[in-house]
Amino acid sequence: MPNAPASVQVNVRMDKALRDAGDAGLAAMGVSPTQAVRAVWRLAAAGPAGIDALERLFAADVPASGADASSDENPLRQGWDLFSAACDRLGLDASAAERDAASVPGGSDAELLERELLARFGGGHR
Repeated sequence: MPNAPASVQVNVRMDKALRDAGDAGLAAMGVSPTQAVRAVWRLAAAGPAGIDALERLFAADVPASGADASSDENPLRQGWDLFSAACDRLGLDASAAERDAASVPGGSDAELLERELLARFGGGHR
């Protein structure tokens, strides 16, 4: 068996309500928490363009969990809204991702987002 790259574990402490709401939003987009963390790390490792994108994203004025959404709002709509807001902050065209998802058999939102981020900012290792 070839040598596998060393793997590390990252632990984060946060409020349980925030974690639960974040997990739901990510799940609605078809993204796991691990995939989200890896995407952030890939951007940070991609150099100035990736760091600039992260700075814009982190500067976003995001409402506290549940502040803008009624409890009976569709989670998929919430996920799409989060995705669209992130695309806006990163200067990406969210409608292109929606069209691409419809035209790519088996292409998940997570795969399409990762491809778009890698195409735009390059770098990163799987």
